[in-house]
Amino acid sequence: MKSSALMLKPTVLYGVGALLLILVILLVVLRSINGSDVSSKIGGGTPDEGRMSEVERAENRDAPLSPKSAARTAPANRDESRPWEVNREGNLGDRESRGFVLLDGSGKVTARAIEMAGLETDDIDAVESALADAWKKMSAAMASRARFDATSSDAENRVFVYRVASFPSEGDAALEAMYQNFADTFGADSAAILMRGFDPWQHFGNFGKYEIEVRYEPNTFRPQIYGETNTRIRFFDPATGKEAGGASSLESETIANYIGQFTDLVKDR
Repeated sequence: MKSSALMLKPTVLYGVGALLLILVILLVVLRSINGSDVSSKIGGGTPDEGRMSEVERAENRDAPLSPKSAARTAPANRDESRPWEVNREGNLGDRESRGFVLLDGSGKVTARAIEMAGLETDDIDAVESALADAWKKMSAAMASRARFDATSSDAENRVFVYRVASFPSEGDAALEAMYQNFADTFGADSAAILMRGFDPWQHFGNFGKYEIEVRYEPNTFRPQIYGETNTRIRFFDPATGKEAGGASSLESETIANYIGQFTDLVKDR
């Protein structure tokens, strides 16, 4: 009997070894499955979502963003009652994440903005009215601070330069009034969406935050068609002195989009 028991030991050992191997394989498989599930949760709720950009993931759930992405998508002061502040950084703001703009390049209200705010086509007139009121206030504030730069101008060659100091307080007040105008007409939710799509940095030197240079000079490109004057607008950050935007155009609509009725107001002075 002792000899028989000794002969059975190799067989038992082989069986135990095979069982242990199976258990190890199962553990590896289970770990692999759990790891994939965790990776999917980190990258996104679905395989497709895992391939989304950081900004896209943030739109689908409350995912943490890198500092660079967060700067594009969240207001600097984290004040949700001022949804336009995120767009006052002198760059493209969070256009990538919001997917629409309130105004196109010529200053027209976009159909996409109306749709996003839950409004109808008939509401465009009211939106434009609120914008026109803000443009009127900003044009007057800008003109009141303008000074003629005789050194940079050349009257003989019809070059006239005006410089405007920054006026952030008036810009803040105009933006607040625009938002309140929208809210009174369409409700707070729609007003917030409209203001979220508004890019102050394109207009009036970031709505008064920047210094502005306006240069009128002769147009040499087919003046009989496009007019005799070309207007060049440049914005400068007063903190750094660096140029922060602007435009050069022969089109009156484009000029009005950037500086409103400034040209007419300084001519009347």
